Amino acid sequence: MHVLGTKVDDREWHKVDLSVFRDHVVLYLDCEKHSSLELTAPRAPIDVNGDVNLAKFEAALSTVPLDLQWMVMSCNPSRPERESCSA
Repeated sequence: MHVLGTKVDDREWHKVDLSVFRDHVVLYLDCEKHSSLELTAPRAPIDVNGDVNLAKFEAALSTVPLDLQWMVMSCNPSRPERESCSA
């Protein structure tokens, strides 16, 4: 599995944070800023009353099975900058 071009299916647990801005997405992997992707196509508003797909195959509509230990969704895209990987 890849997240913004970064392979994360190495059978290890990872902390993955995505900061979604109006014009770009930033990937933080294990609390370090890793990569970013410019969003060039217009995006539709997120339907907060609908379903959210966390992972899907690139060329298909089907989702990818994955293990998710914990998930937080925040409206603040700067949250990952304040996160910590310490216990």
